[in-house]
Amino acid sequence: MTDFSVVSETDSADLARLTVTVAADAAEIARAVLDDLGTGGWSESRHDDEIVLTVWVPGHGSEAAEGRLRDRFAALSVTAEVTAETQEDDWRDAMRRIHVPVDAGVRLRVRPPWTPARDDRIEIVIDPGMAFGTGQHATTCGCLTLLEDLPAGSVLDVGCGSGVLAIAARKLGHHPVLAVDHDPLAVEATTRNAEVNDVDITASALDVTRTSLPAADIVLANITRMHVIAVADRLATTPRFAVLSGFLEADAPEVVAAWSGCGMRLTGTLAADGWAAVRLERG
Repeated sequence: MTDFSVVSETDSADLARLTVTVAADAAEIARAVLDDLGTGGWSESRHDDEIVLTVWVPGHGSEAAEGRLRDRFAALSVTAEVTAETQEDDWRDAMRRIHVPVDAGVRLRVRPPWTPARDDRIEIVIDPGMAFGTGQHATTCGCLTLLEDLPAGSVLDVGCGSGVLAIAARKLGHHPVLAVDHDPLAVEATTRNAEVNDVDITASALDVTRTSLPAADIVLANITRMHVIAVADRLATTPRFAVLSGFLEADAPEVVAAWSGCGMRLTGTLAADGWAAVRLERG
């Protein structure tokens, strides 16, 4: 589902800033579009009755990314102004302002590699340049919070992105941990991040819309509403627990209903910024 990504500080200086401007009442839709496109994080500001969302992308792919955003908003009948502008070297400072350490629950912290380590929480180090999810989004924080007190077991992270959830699960003592994503670049990012965090997880490419999913005690899925629902139909066996997010709070009942059909019951819900994360347990 990833169409473009935030670049790394180690990448070339060829960088573009994509700016999306929408009416304030379309802000949730705009955030969902950026999240679905896997931008890995964005900055946001409000000007009168408009919301401005900004994300940095590789300059060589900015025209394609700009076109995809325009097409997505047009398909949703949302009026959006999308612009791309080449950036100078000060983009690194902008990246560092956006990506800061994020605490989730009472035990976990996700931080970029340029911030100092601390010993008061379990830390997951994620380079925002690898994109595919950096822990900044409310859906990721919700999943981490609902995951942190589950009993140890095997884990399947569906749509692993950068591997934040899979790495957190391993650091919390879960084993074995299998992370899958349809995008080979996400699999590569997860593998690299696992090495940085000194954890052993297995990451592989898998299309969850076509393949039966491996059995696991715990299933994690922080993807889109449509794909979270599809995962319920692809389970080889009913897991003991599931932690799900990537959908708006208003869509949570539909997701829970789909998973109830395979013998799961709702045991926890977190909502923030209009997004929801849910935990289910085998009935």
